[in-house]
Amino acid sequence: MNVIIKKPKQSCLQDDDQYCILEFQGQFESDTLLQGETLGELTHVEKDIYSLQFGNQILEGKEIKLKNPLVILKKQFQDEEDQDNEMVDENDNGNNNKNDHNNIEYNLNATITSKICFSNRATTLIAQTSVKYGSPQQRRSPSSSPTSSTTSSPQNSNINGSNSTISTPPLTPPKFT
Repeated sequence: MNVIIKKPKQSCLQDDDQYCILEFQGQFESDTLLQGETLGELTHVEKDIYSLQFGNQILEGKEIKLKNPLVILKKQFQDEEDQDNEMVDENDNGNNNKNDHNNIEYNLNATITSKICFSNRATTLIAQTSVKYGSPQQRRSPSSSPTSSTTSSPQNSNINGSNSTISTPPLTPPKFT
């Protein structure tokens, strides 16, 4: 799936518009139409590394220069009787009858010189509070946690009644096929 976006100007001296292609591996599914909607927040991380965050998902991609640049053209018709060279836009004209226009002109709007390729699966973002108590690095709850107490819990006591911590293996991340 390819999406064309307009890149922000890097400096005030840059007067022409720059566009970029976003290339995705996979599909976006939505119950509603996505036309005109914001896809996500694109952030420039490093030299040629970008991240795209949408909802609680984040994608990382790399900018690749195109071998042959692409151009964005705008098709316009010009009347032969028009001596003042005013152009008539195809979209503005209610009837696009080709017999009314004798000259067709293509105006260059912009060039596309690069694409950002997102080739890996999206990573799910987890809120910081749930990471604090649920991560493998933090096996025991902090003392302010409602689950910790001075009395022994069934989890921390063995058959003999002595308190000991139960070591559990670290959680393994799910594997996608």
